[in-house]
Amino acid sequence: MRKSSTEGLTGHRLALVEAANKKGFNLKELSLSLARNHSYLYQFVKRGTPSELEFTDVIKLADILEVHPDTLSNKGAKAFERIAPTFLKVEGSVQAGAWREACSMLGDEYMELPIVPDPTYVGLDQYLLKVKGPSMNIPYPEDNAYVHCVAIKYQEDLYPVNGDHVIVERRRAGLVETTLKEYVMDNKGGKLWPRSTDANHQEPLLLGGHSDTDEIQIVAIVLSKIVPRAR
Repeated sequence: MRKSSTEGLTGHRLALVEAANKKGFNLKELSLSLARNHSYLYQFVKRGTPSELEFTDVIKLADILEVHPDTLSNKGAKAFERIAPTFLKVEGSVQAGAWREACSMLGDEYMELPIVPDPTYVGLDQYLLKVKGPSMNIPYPEDNAYVHCVAIKYQEDLYPVNGDHVIVERRRAGLVETTLKEYVMDNKGGKLWPRSTDANHQEPLLLGGHSDTDEIQIVAIVLSKIVPRAR
């Protein structure tokens, strides 16, 4: 493989080319891996256009080249310290109808998966939950589906929009049910709908309370679904 020239390069441009050469990639291959024009990184390295790589491109390149993202950017290490490739924790499971004591944990599903935190929500708690039961079996038919969540329980400026999947806590007499629902806003307010083929899961929960004894609260927004493939 012909290595890319480092002549005249300094700083993070030099670091990018050196890392690419070490891993056996050329700039065209890396540009295409970012879903960019084939000359994107050549223009960046040789002509200084753009002057700085986009944040998400830096993260992707750092992952491919196995370097810390701050070596490929002028933003400094602090800009990347919370979103460098890492493992998110599975903190339990969600299942309609599964009640637990309020002081207990979210089940016994504890492990880590190699999922990168979403950089849009740097500084907020992000975690994974395993989806159990049939209450959302239309969008989550798999037996081994997980949801990647960002906590919003104490965030006044972060809230769901129509169509979001959300993690919901329903409290009753010292017990808690943690479940997955679809947030739907209509002219009567917000409702939390199951999306299921099961006849037992066809009615929505109403935000604020479902009866005189229930307290209902959205505690997290689902960012993505993860279904690990067995190897």
